[in-house]
Amino acid sequence: MATPLLRLSVGQVLRSASAIVSRPLSGSHILRIDGCSHLKEAIRHGEGTESCDFNVGDHTWRLLCYPNGSNSKCRRHFAVYLKLVSDTEDEPLGKPVLLRDVGMHKFTHGDSWGFHDFICRKQLEKSEYLKDDRFAILCNVSIIT
Repeated sequence: MATPLLRLSVGQVLRSASAIVSRPLSGSHILRIDGCSHLKEAIRHGEGTESCDFNVGDHTWRLLCYPNGSNSKCRRHFAVYLKLVSDTEDEPLGKPVLLRDVGMHKFTHGDSWGFHDFICRKQLEKSEYLKDDRFAILCNVSIIT
């Protein structure tokens, strides 16, 4: 059993304190997609393209984008996934919060996590996000160590 206060023989009180502080390591990456209409025609459903690598918290990440959906059920949607590229022993625990809360996810090397129905293509085409056939995706990554 720990003793919080120790008394010296002369009556002085020694105090001890410690703290455990966990702060998330955070970073962001902006993926700009130019020529959205061409990309939609050039890439079939189930096929995707990748962002360049970016680093957050000693880990290397990449965004995976599927302009015609990542599977046959979501052909009319733009899909986005966050992928852990680096091979590391301590697997980061993440919480994707793109359009909806899906809880925590423990990433392993090569693992990806995201949304097969990130946004409906027709909705994207009518939205304020698509301007001059381009739009951007901001990906914020926070890692709890």
